[in-house]
Amino acid sequence: MALATEGAADDVPKAPREPRWLIPIGARNATVWGRQPLDLGWLAGRYGDRHEVAVTPWHPSVKNDTLSLAQWAEEERAHGSGGGADGHAHDRPTLASAKHHTAGRMVYMLPRVRHEFGEEQHHLDPWWGDMLMDLAYVGVCYQLGTIIKYSITEYGCSASHGSEASGSTPGGGDSSSGSDAHRQLASPSGSHGVDYDSLDCPGLASGILTAAAYFFCMFRVWSIETAWRARFSNPDHVHFFLDLCIYFLIIMGGQSITPGVLFEKVGDHSDKGLQEFCIYIIAIFALWLVRMGEVAIFHPRMPARRACASHLVTYLLSLTAWGLALMVTCLPSSRDEHGQEMPRHSLHLLSSLLMVLGAVWPDMRALYMTSLAWLLRRGYGIQMLPKEQTRVPINVTYMLHRCSEFMFVMLGETVLQLIIAERPPPGSPHLGAYICVLLNGFLMSLCMVHSYFVIEPHEGKHHASRRDALAAAMYLVCFGVKAFSITLVGVGFKLILHSPVLPASSSFAKDTRDELSIATTVCFGMPMLMHPLHTGFKNYYRRKTLKSHPGRSAMIVLRVVVLLAMASTTYVHLQPWEVTCVYTGLAVLSAIFTHVQLFVFGTNHEVEAAGVGQKADLKPHWKPALEMVDAHTNGSDLADGPKLEPRVDASEADANGSVKTVV
Repeated sequence: MALATEGAADDVPKAPREPRWLIPIGARNATVWGRQPLDLGWLAGRYGDRHEVAVTPWHPSVKNDTLSLAQWAEEERAHGSGGGADGHAHDRPTLASAKHHTAGRMVYMLPRVRHEFGEEQHHLDPWWGDMLMDLAYVGVCYQLGTIIKYSITEYGCSASHGSEASGSTPGGGDSSSGSDAHRQLASPSGSHGVDYDSLDCPGLASGILTAAAYFFCMFRVWSIETAWRARFSNPDHVHFFLDLCIYFLIIMGGQSITPGVLFEKVGDHSDKGLQEFCIYIIAIFALWLVRMGEVAIFHPRMPARRACASHLVTYLLSLTAWGLALMVTCLPSSRDEHGQEMPRHSLHLLSSLLMVLGAVWPDMRALYMTSLAWLLRRGYGIQMLPKEQTRVPINVTYMLHRCSEFMFVMLGETVLQLIIAERPPPGSPHLGAYICVLLNGFLMSLCMVHSYFVIEPHEGKHHASRRDALAAAMYLVCFGVKAFSITLVGVGFKLILHSPVLPASSSFAKDTRDELSIATTVCFGMPMLMHPLHTGFKNYYRRKTLKSHPGRSAMIVLRVVVLLAMASTTYVHLQPWEVTCVYTGLAVLSAIFTHVQLFVFGTNHEVEAAGVGQKADLKPHWKPALEMVDAHTNGSDLADGPKLEPRVDASEADANGSVKTVV
């Protein structure tokens, strides 16, 4: 990329004036809203011209510190250096080769950009730190299940004795199945020295909101970590130490997750779990702000500086929301006329809402930026600064692999509960229902795996992140919601495995129906939004495509019908184990309709993106056989059988890149 001359600063395109209708919504500040991110390269002159034009090729005289990993590898191959033991240059730049190349600056160096727009992206594998972070999220998912467990009716009671069926709790008293207002947790004691018998269950809605607050905060940490590694390489000791600090804070944040009911005041006891979690999240993002500020100020690449400056504005506002949530958790409790502390449901819900707002704010801002840029470009012909000057491309293949790994971590909640659930004693009348729930849980896990991986492209070039910025922003939002819904499905089966047989009118059965209804509807409804993001909404739902493929259109309609059935089943009075049968059956139908839509009636573009070759052929297979018999009878050339095309064996490629053809 050539560096501009001293007089070329005026040639850098600037964002034009926006329409007047943007003034009332406070969108005139282009820097704050990301349409023209500020260049904070105050000290970038030490490394290169801050007015470099990112759309032209690099000049050979630019030193290697300003090159991306892909450009550096190309230079290494061109000069024949950096090769392996066979004397050939490395085909792919790796972290190890980058360390070898910069061995003199291993204590500290600025993050290196991995790719430029238009470059061929090299292969990038997850490192052991990614695996360690995923293991931490396994524990987070388990803790989220605990939160929902203690937010609904008589969990411990119904698990041990089925009291809702008998009308009494283990400790005596009336059944809670008739009124949600008197629901109690049956466990005699819990963590933090709090007596559960004195706590009212906050309800399913409060439990889901609390779990969502924890989940989306942790998901935001995961997305920042993954996107950073897909854009930058950090082959030095200082950034490695910062990575370890962030991993430790993630583990401590997951350890501080406790049931939402414990956030009430109980006598002199007060749980500080939410406060601790907010502190750890704020500390994690403070470290990321330092790392982004380092790039925004000192990096020699203008796109990297502008991109990180935009992220600084985004995450500062997220930190503001989390700081307010921390302040709310520190507010003193109100007291009644007898001087007793009142429950903190309202304060807890407010802090949870602020946590969710801080977690989803980056996605909201990204959607605003990309949709506004699209609107100004289409409606007013206004072009914003080009992406080559404001963004750093991600390694899409790496992101694709990391998203798949994260989704399997979420699926692990369901599989884990199937393994660790306590089996009823031999001869128990509930053993058959228990086995039925186990089977349904296994089938549901398969359907959830299918609902995600069947729509995901097998190559990065077909991913939504390669289409446009708006599709990438929308995909990340849908991905987070999809992952959370999968976790909720696992939690629902976890609860039902402990109480498979209860009256359909009991409050526990109603809560499990509501929880599974929300989770399954969202889980199997998200693919109808995520899949079009890869292929384009116009290509997926436009009238011409629907008319030209009637079978495909019929499958889409049937999938919508299944979603409506999932949402409405919650109003049908069924026992918990019967609920799993219904939702599992609907999930199997959704998987069948999705598979037929894609692999039988799907368009060629959808099949190509799925990476499965040609779609299924519905023609009878006996017709080619009859044609072969007729050809043999008539003496045609077809009697010799089908012609064999040369097959390329990529594994036999020689060192020069040529391949051998094998018949």
